[in-house]
Amino acid sequence: TSQDIYGLKYLPRQDSGTNGTIRGYEIYVDGALITSGEFSCTGKNWRTVDFPAMVNGQVIKLVATSPCGSGQPWASAAEIKPDLLNPQCSADSEETVKEVCWAVNACDGDPNSFWHTKCWLLGSPPGYPHWFEIDLGTSQDIDRKSVV
Repeated sequence: TSQDIYGLKYLPRQDSGTNGTIRGYEIYVDGALITSGEFSCTGKNWRTVDFPAMVNGQVIKLVATSPCGSGQPWASAAEIKPDLLNPQCSADSEETVKEVCWAVNACDGDPNSFWHTKCWLLGSPPGYPHWFEIDLGTSQDIDRKSVV
């Protein structure tokens, strides 16, 4: 079943690194493009995206279309979430060789853990676009309230 969805929050990784901080984005709900734009590349604070209108759906996908740093072919996040949920999270790739940076890290409520696309590969890491998907399981009401 679907829920009313009003927006999405993104928190860049909170360690000393900035690799993979997302600038350009597209947000989809149940496969339909809802909004696109650019996050600020300044600081490590939460970035909030308010949808233009309430959307009823179950699966939210964030597509990272460009990085804050030039020439970086990867993406990362400390948290990506609709507020007050415990969703199933997945991504196009995860770094597991040099660091443990699974997609679920961006949905675990711990801003000190983070998701990062593969970057330690033999050859070139995968380039943009990258995607991060949140499956709400059942429909949820999503708004801008947050507990961190």
